Amino acid sequence: MDPRDAFSRLDRIPIPKGLWRTAEDRVVSPQGELTGGTDPPGRGRSMFAAIAVAGALSVLALALVYIAFRPGPQSSLTGDVTPLSAALVCDVNGTRVATSEVQAQEDGVHLVVENRLPHDPGLIVAFDGQSVGQNLEPDGVTRLALAIPPGGATVACRLGPDVPVQDVLEEAPRLQVIDPRGLWVTSALECPAGIVGEVASSRGVDEPSTDPVHVATDALRPFLSPDDLIETAGYPEALPRVMRLLRAGRVVMRVELLLRDDGTWMADLVERCADLLPISELRVPSVTT
Repeated sequence: MDPRDAFSRLDRIPIPKGLWRTAEDRVVSPQGELTGGTDPPGRGRSMFAAIAVAGALSVLALALVYIAFRPGPQSSLTGDVTPLSAALVCDVNGTRVATSEVQAQEDGVHLVVENRLPHDPGLIVAFDGQSVGQNLEPDGVTRLALAIPPGGATVACRLGPDVPVQDVLEEAPRLQVIDPRGLWVTSALECPAGIVGEVASSRGVDEPSTDPVHVATDALRPFLSPDDLIETAGYPEALPRVMRLLRAGRVVMRVELLLRDDGTWMADLVERCADLLPISELRVPSVTT
């Protein structure tokens, strides 16, 4: 705050009327003497009143200066506040990121992309060795909420279909996702050594429900054991919703749920470690005699 602003507020400070009245009755003459009263003994009181007014104003001025310039919270002094959305611009020169850091929210990482091109170049977001694509509004602004995990990510507008994705990402700006509230829950499969990353995919059972846990349970039921745990993964309000299956503390299956227009969920993609077999296939056949 400008010091002049602090002192300009003095006229807003309520001063006791009696104090102002006493001071106005005793003005200073050109010779430096207090005049305005006919009673000589009153000069001492007038001098005291004037000094009191000056002293009160000095104290108020100092108080205002202190309030104006006292240290505030660390974030307000340094500007160290992570934005809740990341602003990007796509134009003929490529991709520019106005904010290098963004804070994750319940439904994911928010991106506000201003596309200045007359067509949809497509947005590529790369993280953890994978990349996802998003469509952009031609010559407009697109708002996205993506399940980008905490850490570093690369964002780029693809200026042409003939440009390889790898070439686009090499020159793309970086974005750091911050998750101070610990919202992110991983759904990465933890398959045994030797078959890491080998997963079998299949369509989930189409049993729509307003309860995502119920839908996920139906989709994973052939593989469920009594001690298995099904819980939300990714960001808690992200779309599509991701549910994971924990067995002995290890993520062995995951399912993506789609939200329908009527508010019900539908299982879409189910992934599992390749060594995970349906419970029915693990049962020892009975021996008959």
